[in-house]
Amino acid sequence: AHIKRSHKMSFLFFTMNPFIVGLAGLGFNAGILIFNWGFTKANEIAQHDPEMFSKQGQLLVLVWGLAYAAAGHDALKSGHSVAFIWAVFAIEKLIYVVHWVRWRQNNDLEMIQSNAARTGSWLDTLAPRFLANYGWGDAIFGLLFAHLFCEALWM
Repeated sequence: AHIKRSHKMSFLFFTMNPFIVGLAGLGFNAGILIFNWGFTKANEIAQHDPEMFSKQGQLLVLVWGLAYAAAGHDALKSGHSVAFIWAVFAIEKLIYVVHWVRWRQNNDLEMIQSNAARTGSWLDTLAPRFLANYGWGDAIFGLLFAHLFCEALWM
């Protein structure tokens, strides 16, 4: 029996839709608006990590999200994905993940969360929750972007 093969082979046994990944990345990054309560609580995040998450840094998180969606949209419209933009996004996420790991090693997150909980306002717990968890999502999206890079490069 003859097996018809596609001219495209999937990388790591599955292919991904860059448009969906781009939109999901935008959604993930837009989540910062929940944790900074639409920038009304941006100072609470910035005070614990001013190097990465000043108000301007938090705004740039949204800009990166728009870039992911734009790259996904362009891939959808053109019918192919441009490899190197996904590599840039993977490197960007790697920078955030490395920073997050180092930040967690050098800061007492438990104390920050405890102090926030003592205020009695659930809004005050949002910044510590963001700082505790954003790196996990960045790691996942870094891997997705790296996958899209490899897929576009070798397909």
